[in-house]
Amino acid sequence: MRSTASSPGSQSVENDRREGIMEIVREFVIQMSIWMRPYLSEIATAFVIAFFVLTGDLLNRLIKKAVGHMNILVRLIVFIIVCFTVYGMATAYAVPVLYKFLLHMRSLYIAPLIIFSFVMLGVVAERKKMI
Repeated sequence: MRSTASSPGSQSVENDRREGIMEIVREFVIQMSIWMRPYLSEIATAFVIAFFVLTGDLLNRLIKKAVGHMNILVRLIVFIIVCFTVYGMATAYAVPVLYKFLLHMRSLYIAPLIIFSFVMLGVVAERKKMI
């Protein structure tokens, strides 16, 4: 029969083993972040564009509802303005902001945040039946 009480020595060994595993995981995450750092600009661009792809249908529906009954020329002008201002300018401003945010993060958090963010975009895409 096994004793439920553990000796102080075995508890110390177990804690050391856990700390060793956590240190390996921590170093792996930091290394992944270091590998990602040279590509933070591309990662920020991909994230912003994916975000707009996933949310663009909502904006397009709102615009279509507002100008759908108007002349084709008016609809075309509104479409051009929206594409330029909303999608173009927002991308041009959001990417550098996200890039700087990622650039100033500690390496321990970059890889988990990027992976989590893209997984969440994937979940949203799946729920919207886009994939």
